[in-house]
Amino acid sequence: PRQTARSALSAVLLSVSASADAWQVTADAGGPPVEWRCGTDFAPPRKFALTADAVRDVFLAGAPEAWRVERVAVTVDGDFFVPAAESKRLRREFWAFAAERLESAPTGRALLDFYRDYQKPGPELPPFDPDVPEYRVPGFCAEGDLDAERARIRDAYAKGIRRFRACSWYAFDLLREFSDIGIVTAFPIPAGNSAGCGLLKKLGACAAAADPEISPEELAELRAHAPFPVLDSEPAPVLATRLELPVGEWTGVRGDKLRVRYDKREKLSLVFPGKKV
Repeated sequence: PRQTARSALSAVLLSVSASADAWQVTADAGGPPVEWRCGTDFAPPRKFALTADAVRDVFLAGAPEAWRVERVAVTVDGDFFVPAAESKRLRREFWAFAAERLESAPTGRALLDFYRDYQKPGPELPPFDPDVPEYRVPGFCAEGDLDAERARIRDAYAKGIRRFRACSWYAFDLLREFSDIGIVTAFPIPAGNSAGCGLLKKLGACAAAADPEISPEELAELRAHAPFPVLDSEPAPVLATRLELPVGEWTGVRGDKLRVRYDKREKLSLVFPGKKV
């Protein structure tokens, strides 16, 4: 039966292979995969050739009411031009074919698959190099800013950045489309024990900043058991607020020193203890 509640939509993973003479889409919703192929005849590019990002954006949208596209992997073979309206037509033809053929995994099967996947070793990750330039994915990102942050990540990747610092869980989702990157986690998802580090590695992290609350002795023990490098902790704010507080050093009523820094990307005022930030 079809379900229209957003939380009840069945997730679909799509793989799209696009060339000038044929497009092929494979859809996997946990049951038997569905394959669709359509012959095409697209002209050489006029000004702009078709890109993987353009195909991905088209197929991330437009799913029928019972389905939710969770991820789209794209391969574009060759240089050719495809009008946006034509890409959307191909998407409609694919869904007209696939919507009634897809089968989502039963709840029990989905839980079993998750358990089996969790037991598998994590992916092979690039070694951590402290001198590699990186892009920092901000910890706070409102829903309306997700597309802009996704675009900034893609732009950083296009410029050659291959390491990203994830400061919130949503970063893992935005980074899933890249297979040749390293991910380092930092506050507010730092590492506190080897079990947490193991999960972060399964998600694709190759290193993590330590929890600022652990002692030097606990940090040494963590480094001895973690599956990847554990970096020194980053300064952690005692308060993060969207209120624009005056930037600079504050003195509390008991003489405590605080320092306020405004993060323009996250649009947050961050309050740190002590003089150094």
